[in-house]
Amino acid sequence: MSYKKVPGTFAWWFQRISGSFLIILIFIHFIDVHFIFGVENLEYETVAEKWNKPFWRIMDALMLVFGMIHGANGIESILLDYKKIRKYKAYWFFFIRAISAVTIIIGSWIIVTFSPEEGSVAKYESPVAEMRDESGSHE
Repeated sequence: MSYKKVPGTFAWWFQRISGSFLIILIFIHFIDVHFIFGVENLEYETVAEKWNKPFWRIMDALMLVFGMIHGANGIESILLDYKKIRKYKAYWFFFIRAISAVTIIIGSWIIVTFSPEEGSVAKYESPVAEMRDESGSHE
């Protein structure tokens, strides 16, 4: 049986495949943030340094795209379960897909164009660093 003959089969398969990719990507992200860099070191400088490597930009872009499409597809599946909403399905789907598309476009634009300016890292004062300075604990 071909997926083209049964409506919704492609969405069902995409949900499983994107979910599998997201599990892997989020696991790598979790290990990176919590064990390699450390949450306490998660500041502008750390992210700027991390995004200087193409691997992390690609990984974040994949998480963004797969996560948004996976989430939009899931919301559409939930909406299809409600009979009262079915007659407005086209409007709801357009709304969900438009928000997802705008989020993907803005997020991708930020990931692609992010470039810390010369000296901008030195100008940035993180709230965590300010709190450490006020408390007098310099580690």
